[in-house]
Amino acid sequence: VARLVDLLRLYRERGYDTERWGYKQAVGALQAYIDAHKVKDERLLELAKVVERFGVCEACAAGSRTVTRGDIARAAEGPYEYFARTRQSIRHFADREVDMQTVEAVVELAQTAPSSCNRQSPHVYVVASDAGKRAVVNIHDGCRGFGDDTPLFMVVTADRRMYMGARERHQCYVDGGIFCMALLNALHYYQLGACTLNWAAMPKQDKRLKQALNICPAEDIVALMAVGYPPEVSKTPLSSRKPVGDCFTVV
Repeated sequence: VARLVDLLRLYRERGYDTERWGYKQAVGALQAYIDAHKVKDERLLELAKVVERFGVCEACAAGSRTVTRGDIARAAEGPYEYFARTRQSIRHFADREVDMQTVEAVVELAQTAPSSCNRQSPHVYVVASDAGKRAVVNIHDGCRGFGDDTPLFMVVTADRRMYMGARERHQCYVDGGIFCMALLNALHYYQLGACTLNWAAMPKQDKRLKQALNICPAEDIVALMAVGYPPEVSKTPLSSRKPVGDCFTVV
């Protein structure tokens, strides 16, 4: 929080545009942080004064919202726009096992993802054993706080051997990234919650996870996912999106 406050002060001192989406989201996040604490101690009251000087953002969508299991169930039957907008990152799961028949159906649906020259390099490692899940939680830095209660993890890789030469050295991440989105949609369709865990790992960390899960050295890890059935009510980040005008350019 202190670091974010310092950055916002610096942003304003340098005269940058305070109408930008990123600035408003940062201020909104601080507002949501203050609002989330019912008991306001002296530190929070002082923070509130600082944030007020940054400019109260009434339109900032920050904080969290609730998603019910019924919302997710209806998504599979609704139009695509409703389906896409109801998919949220879910980090806490119901105490319910995910059967491998459903996992297989999810992966098969995700195989509809396009790939370079239809090479289909992505592969999914389904981590359901206690030993495997412990390895993921211990090696990955981004799932502490919910990883221990996650029913299973999925590790998406892409096989470098399917690409040719230096000019295709990044293609596995392109194909793997497209596959990840298809996998997330498939999980949502089958009413499973998921949270993507990025893999910004150093070589030693990458090697440790590959050895722990018996992943082929020729495969690059693209991302991980925590997967499980959502509880009756889930609290998820609002994760508002940029204005659409910031996301495309007509040339």
